[in-house]
Formats: sequence, structure tokens, C-alpha cells
Amino acid sequence: MSWTRLAQAPQAAPAVRDYVAGGGRYLGFCLGGYLAGETPGFGLLPGDTDQFIASPGARPSHTRDTVATVIWDGRRRQVFFQDGAWFDLDPTRGPAEVLATYENGLPAAVVAPFGAGAVGVVGPHPEATPDWFTDCGLPVPADLGADLTQDLLDRVMRLGQVTRAAERTARRHRPPRGALGSRRWPVSSCPGGAGWRLSARRGRRARSSRTARTGCARPRPARPTGC
Repeated sequence: MSWTRLAQAPQAAPAVRDYVAGGGRYLGFCLGGYLAGETPGFGLLPGDTDQFIASPGARPSHTRDTVATVIWDGRRRQVFFQDGAWFDLDPTRGPAEVLATYENGLPAAVVAPFGAGAVGVVGPHPEATPDWFTDCGLPVPADLGADLTQDLLDRVMRLGQVTRAAERTARRHRPPRGALGSRRWPVSSCPGGAGWRLSARRGRRARSSRTARTGCARPRPARPTGC
């Protein structure tokens, strides 16, 4: 099943959303980051996703397997890249924390609450091992992104603990059914997540069919193809 068919399958999005909203965690790399958006996708973010190479000032600006620069926690890092996403966040729709940006300032890695669960997404592939680079004839960065992958994972797990605790507190203080009619009660918040309003000419276009055929769709860890 292609990634677009998966995202548009009637049972897929509700199942994923219910799992995360119930206290689960969603971790998405590259294609998994695209799928956290809405067009098409599971709708797990306060905003949407878009193709990074189509954004103004994007480097790289082609679909070939390559290396991209991100600024993660204030440090410039070289990471494997396969036509990944950027994250178009809307602070009016909910909180989110940007962990990393591309060189043009667009979000490259994000964590956000979703119900009682948490979502962590990244456009590039910080989890790539040396053979991903050498198989494509690319130089291996001196500092591979294993620590970035661990940082993303740790933040998703911590945020998930916070949102689940908030959900339990809300349930304890929730009045008996019918006591206050249809009043809605808050569930969770993201500590320190101010969110971003980003306005770039989106230049949206259909995702490259090649993206679905390359590393984003294969099980991890596997070597990239189509160099």
C-alpha cells in the first residue's frame, strides 16, 4: 500500500489518532513526518506539513538523496535527507515545540501534545548510519545524528508523561456525566511550547512519487536506495 493510500484509508487515521489521543506516542521520520500532517495524513499536528525543497530558500532543492544542514539546539548539524518535510505550525491550533530548523528557518523537528499522548516528527533522517551515506557516495559527517534521534525520542516520551498525567488529573476533577451539560474540559498542555507562526509561500505540489519509493517507506534500519 502506498503512503497516500495509507493516509487516506478510512480506518487508518482514526485508529492512529485514537491511539495517540489515548496516551500513545507517535514518532515520525521523513515520510512519517509527512503523515503526521493533514494533506494527506493523520492530522496529529497543530498545523500541516509540506515539501521542504519547494520552500523559499531551501537547500537542498532537489529530490536526490543528499545531506541537509539543520540547526538543532543551537548547533549546525549535517543529516541524511530524502525529500523530507517541513512543519507548518499554527499556534492558534495548539502548542508545539520546535527542536530544530532548516537553514532557511523552517521547522525541521517538532514535538507536540495530542490528547493524552505526544507526537515527535523530523523531516530529515538523523538516525542514518554511515552506510546510508557511503552507499550514495556522500561524505559521512564527523558527528552522526544518533544523539539527535535520542533527543527527539526522549522529548516525546517526557511530553507523553506530562500529557497523560494532565489527562488523569482532568478525569479526577471532571464532574459527573450531565452535571454541566456539554462543557468541555482541558486535557493537556505543552510546557514551554510557544508554537510558531510561519508564513512562507508554500508552493505546494504533490509529493514526489520517488519519495515513497526511497528510504522513507522502508523498514528501519535499512540502506537508502535510488542514489
